[in-house]
Amino acid sequence: MLKWIFDAYYDPSGSVTAIRVFQYITFRATVSAAMGFVLSLYWMPRVIRWCRESHFQAASKEDVPFHSQKAGTPILGGAVVVLATLAATLVCGNLANTFVQMLGLVLVGIGAVGFLDDYLKSFRSEVGLFGRYKLLFQFVVAAVIVGWIYHTSIEYRLLWKSAAIQSGFQTQIGIPFFKNIFIDLGPWYIPLAIIVIVGASNAVNLTDGLDGLAGGLSIFSIGAYAVLAYLSGHFFFSRYLQVINVVGAGEITVVLAGMLGGLMGFLWHNAPPAEIFLGDTGALTIGAILGTVAILIKQELLLVLAGSMFVAETVSVLIQTVVYRWNKRTHGKDYANAHKVFRMSPLHHHFELCGWAESKIVIRFWILGIVSVLATMASLKLR
Repeated sequence: MLKWIFDAYYDPSGSVTAIRVFQYITFRATVSAAMGFVLSLYWMPRVIRWCRESHFQAASKEDVPFHSQKAGTPILGGAVVVLATLAATLVCGNLANTFVQMLGLVLVGIGAVGFLDDYLKSFRSEVGLFGRYKLLFQFVVAAVIVGWIYHTSIEYRLLWKSAAIQSGFQTQIGIPFFKNIFIDLGPWYIPLAIIVIVGASNAVNLTDGLDGLAGGLSIFSIGAYAVLAYLSGHFFFSRYLQVINVVGAGEITVVLAGMLGGLMGFLWHNAPPAEIFLGDTGALTIGAILGTVAILIKQELLLVLAGSMFVAETVSVLIQTVVYRWNKRTHGKDYANAHKVFRMSPLHHHFELCGWAESKIVIRFWILGIVSVLATMASLKLR
């Protein structure tokens, strides 16, 4: 809307020069972040009250008995973050921008999958949406997004290579910490891109298990990719840093800024002891947004570094599952139960069973997340 006001009322002769501020991405991103924060902070207490009255809340998990006190906590915090992001995007974003439209589809599509899962967990069964159906819906949304990217003539510029311009679907991926090394995956890039979106979505969801953990780590990763998107869309910065200049990608910053503000408003109420949880609506959507942005600005591999704690949580689950099934098949169930790699997965539960306090785990994971983001930013120069 702010961009529309500028386009409609800006007078090149200079009679309404103050309105020029609406064209700047940095200004609209700042307004978007502030709006997302205020809306999230305003809506959250009302959603908490409504969830308690309607019993839209977390159930007790038999596999995590030491979290029994968390049963009954509302789980629609992520829905508020998604709605705040959408509202901030509608007001501050350039809705004619293809990247903004794509991220809007991710917010609505993956958000709907997560909401269905949260609803079923609250009113049908603790299991929620069966895993295979949840993955199916996620893959469908991811495939639609990748297909949209495939059929969109996105313009990429290698400004440090005589402004070489490449249009259309790019199957090359860059290697972090190296300037001019690109690997062309050809047709294999399409399934990789889909897996990046679905994998990032589930990685954030697996991390959502302690008060403030997923929310704080998401703020760091979203903030890092907001900066990367702005740099990628900026002609001079992308040339100076020798990153791929993606024409129009700067508008992604406005969307991510809205989500950043929404997450800060959520964290205000998610600080221990949590008054509300992120839920699958938020966790799945945040991860999918991160994966989609990584693909759009051609920074896929940096996502492993910027979201290193999400990766660690996911890898811990994979290792635990593979080792357990192997031991069960070869030695039997009793042996498998006695020879686990971790006391419990995801990783944060392992540390809980090692005797670490919940707040200590969260803060230490935050520290590692901040270090990872700093390394991500350093990778733009240390190449």
